[in-house]
Amino acid sequence: MPALKNALHQIQIDYKTLNKNEKRIMKLDTLQKLYTNELRDLYNAEHQLLKALPKMAKAASSEELKGAFEKHLPCYERTYRGRI
Repeated sequence: MPALKNALHQIQIDYKTLNKNEKRIMKLDTLQKLYTNELRDLYNAEHQLLKALPKMAKAASSEELKGAFEKHLPCYERTYRGRI
């Protein structure tokens, strides 16, 4: 369980770091900039999830939860890799 908490904590740290780096606060004066910014956020969230799923599976307290994480990892990998 501590490993799962650590993995989730790392995601939060990564997100906060990303937000600090993104503090070049863009003026979202057009819908295109807003759309692009939202897509970038979604892409980054997917990337963080892709990195976290193996850690979460390893730290899972039950076989059912571990299996669920491991089952979804290939789906996320295919989806993520298809967008690069």
